[in-house]
Amino acid sequence: MRHSAPRALLRALATGALGLLAACSNTTEAVDQTFVTINAVSPVVLRGDQLELTASVWIRSAPGDSVEVPNAELMWTTDDPTLATLTPKDNRTAIATGVNSGIVGIHAVATGFQGAAQAVFPLRVSNPLEIDSMRPATVRYGEKITMYGVGVNTLFFAAMQGATLLPDTFSVAAGAGGVGQLSFWVPPPATSGHAVVLSPGQIVVASDSTTVVRRDLYEPNESAPSLIDISATPFPTLPAVRFYNPALAFEDRLRADSLGVDWYRFTGASAGSDLTFIFQAPTFKNAHLTFLASPVNSADSVSQPGWTIGSGLYACKNHSFKVEEQPADSLIIALKNVPAGNMDLISLFFVTGRYGMAVVQGYLTSNPSIGADRLEENDNCEFADRNFADPAKRVDLTATFSDTLTIDNPHDVDWIRFRVPGLVPQLVTFQTAPRGAVDANRPGDVDLYVLGIPVAGSPLDVRGSSRTAGSTEAMTLVLDPGDYYMVVTDFAGTPTRYSLCAAVGASCSLPAGSMISRVPALSRDAVGRGGVK
Repeated sequence: MRHSAPRALLRALATGALGLLAACSNTTEAVDQTFVTINAVSPVVLRGDQLELTASVWIRSAPGDSVEVPNAELMWTTDDPTLATLTPKDNRTAIATGVNSGIVGIHAVATGFQGAAQAVFPLRVSNPLEIDSMRPATVRYGEKITMYGVGVNTLFFAAMQGATLLPDTFSVAAGAGGVGQLSFWVPPPATSGHAVVLSPGQIVVASDSTTVVRRDLYEPNESAPSLIDISATPFPTLPAVRFYNPALAFEDRLRADSLGVDWYRFTGASAGSDLTFIFQAPTFKNAHLTFLASPVNSADSVSQPGWTIGSGLYACKNHSFKVEEQPADSLIIALKNVPAGNMDLISLFFVTGRYGMAVVQGYLTSNPSIGADRLEENDNCEFADRNFADPAKRVDLTATFSDTLTIDNPHDVDWIRFRVPGLVPQLVTFQTAPRGAVDANRPGDVDLYVLGIPVAGSPLDVRGSSRTAGSTEAMTLVLDPGDYYMVVTDFAGTPTRYSLCAAVGASCSLPAGSMISRVPALSRDAVGRGGVK
């Protein structure tokens, strides 16, 4: 049907053109030519619906100058009454009723003007949903396919050989009579074939076949990163969205590979901007490790970037640091006041399937009531170093440090660089506690680590950790004068507020209102090298 409709339309247009040429060839002068025009609000009428057509008679008195003839008599005809019937309404108008799907010529002739050129209106009679074409003919995962036709903006479901297509609602373009277009992302595990679409009361199989290449549009990106420019939005109506694709793929791995890699490099970030990175693989909990990282040299192993955030796999100054976390299917990293430069997102995966990724300008949190604390941005050790250089954010234990902070997204991490004063080793006490009401269904589970500043050529120096169930932690260590990091993570992956204090001596005071529910027990882990728990 998609191919016969355009041919019928061409025949109808050709008939009108030939009629006009014939009228022109029968006149002996270039003036006083009579012709007819037909207008309607739409070139399409649905089966069973009606459409009013209006005709006008004109006399061309000079080139580029025509005068309408009032009260001229008109005769209406249809090329095929099995497609559309006509009912005259008055001297100038007629009502077309759609009968069957197709293209039909509607004619209007001025009966009182011999030799006047008749008008031909190509009318399309359509079902509520008709797909004329789908383009392009070949796609990769993560690319979009566009459907053209009548009623495509009413679609509520589209699928292609094993996968539901994902609509780009901002691509809807509806023209007169419902002729328009709608684009869909093609996700895995779609395979080549014909799309099936549903609208209210109708199921249609597209006549066009689409070839699906079973790799996404950013492949290959396992040994060098695919570049994604986030300096501008691809969605003019959503300027904050700098990147969005819900249909990317963990592809089939080579037989010799036990681990797959997808590697992206985000470029074009403006210095001082806030950015949120979202990675979601809803059906693959514990089947991938995904993290944001400082740019990695393509000649090096991706396991040793300068810093990383996410998936319990952290790095600081090219030293790896693994923390204990519940498996997660998604990653949300919100960063404030990012420095200029590029950032990499690396996903190590063990299974095949679909995932989505987005970058949004702004600082987003999964719990609107828990926002950024005053030390953000401190999601990696380099940001913590930047804070330490700021007198307003520097933590120096010449006085007690005591503050209320937030884990503002699942598996967020807080790095806090601090200085132990003096000339001799000091007893230093650290403590955390929940802040505010605790959700019994999703309680936070804050853990606390103390690290030495990494030194090239030496292993990471973990001075101590307190990892008990719940968010009440306490630890006392003997530390040499110098700089260290406190690292706070959340085992449960629950956005939460917590209080934190650190002080030289055998105790420290948490902010007023902190909920110290109990003395921490040695349940998951509590160790301190050179000190006591």
